[in-house]
Amino acid sequence: MAEKKKRLPDDVVEYTLFPPIPGNLKEYEIMKFLEEFADTYMTFLSSLLIDYIWQNEPFILKPVTEVGSVNDHSQSKG
Repeated sequence: MAEKKKRLPDDVVEYTLFPPIPGNLKEYEIMKFLEEFADTYMTFLSSLLIDYIWQNEPFILKPVTEVGSVNDHSQSKG
């Protein structure tokens, strides 16, 4: 049976970032790395996003490490 993908509402855009993860990190260090990555990008983007009107939710980056995901990554919806 084919796996059903979740469908986003038509007025939602989802961004997925795949940062290069250093190969020397232990599994428990990957989430910390992704959290720091998301914080760094949010700091960089904050001045660009301040004047943009978000309809439903604010722009946010959050680390995602899910079993079955393509790779560990940061994800955002806006």
